[in-house]
Amino acid sequence: MSQLNARVIQPLPDRVELMTAIIAALPQTLASRHEDQLRTFIPAYYDNVPLAELSTFSDDDLAGMATSHWKLANAIGTKDHHYQVINPSFNSEGWHSPYTIIQVVAVDQPWLVSSLQAALTRASHRLHSTNHPIIGINRDADGRFLSLDPAGPRESFIQIEIEAVQEDQHSALRELIDEVFLTLSLVRSESDELRKRLETIADALDNPELAAFVRWLGNDQFACLGAARLEASDNFQTLHNTCGVMRKSDSLPVWHAAELIPDDLHPEKLSADLAEDNLIVCKAGHIAPVIRNEPADLIVHVISDSDGRIKALDCLAGVFIVGLQSEAVSTIPWMRERVSRVLTASGKQADSHDGKAIAATIRGLPRDMLLQ
Repeated sequence: MSQLNARVIQPLPDRVELMTAIIAALPQTLASRHEDQLRTFIPAYYDNVPLAELSTFSDDDLAGMATSHWKLANAIGTKDHHYQVINPSFNSEGWHSPYTIIQVVAVDQPWLVSSLQAALTRASHRLHSTNHPIIGINRDADGRFLSLDPAGPRESFIQIEIEAVQEDQHSALRELIDEVFLTLSLVRSESDELRKRLETIADALDNPELAAFVRWLGNDQFACLGAARLEASDNFQTLHNTCGVMRKSDSLPVWHAAELIPDDLHPEKLSADLAEDNLIVCKAGHIAPVIRNEPADLIVHVISDSDGRIKALDCLAGVFIVGLQSEAVSTIPWMRERVSRVLTASGKQADSHDGKAIAATIRGLPRDMLLQ
């Protein structure tokens, strides 16, 4: 190889060596007790970040990044979350990044990271990297950071790098983050009621497979975010008995009745379309406010009178869990019955070559597609 094209590949430092270098780069002005806290905090903070990625930063920037997040954790007090949006520079923060940095400290909770990422993507921000250590923290009665404690309350430390935005746009980012926290808090506070709505639908279904399917959803397979009833008395134009994200709020996006009517299924023809099943699984006409940046999944229970006329639609909006695709079709109620119907309609024996090929094709389809 010619000297012109040759390049020296520097070996990566080991993790202990790198952590030692980062700690050595901490500001000399730190109080001794704060330095002691950071000596234990920094290895935990970077524990899940690959060495190859860490090695792209200077020791000073890694020290500044961790110190910035540690200071945020010290300032949280008794609140359940605290965050900051910064364009770090040596002059203001003592470290530098070409990106806008979002740092969050919060009580560990489901869906927070994915919801923040989805909200940022929805707002057309380009995400570059995310660091999300979950660390047990020991605090005093006023919420002051004392030490790391593996047996202590788990806290999420989230850092997201996005394409740099000007500081006069940071207020819009803060509104976005506030909306995510408010939505997740609302869903948590009404989770028992939302679970009861699923149970009520399951109890009302005559088809055992459908009832088993709805109960399966309630077994951590479906993140239910909101619920409402549409009634024939007002031509399905108003949300009644709302819960979760569908509850009217001045701080959250409004849901409309039209977003809960399945596409191509008009109220006047629903009875004919639902001759066999009175449960619909489809996509809502409203983007899921948390978890994923896509239309919410919609469960609709159709309630009819003794003459078969539709009286109401009980609607639950949420998101199927990511692990749904890994579930075997044979373990999912109603879906397994649908697969059996396809095989029967094909005229092929389930244990024949063609029958097995059809079953394999169906098993490869996205689970949420099979449910619709």
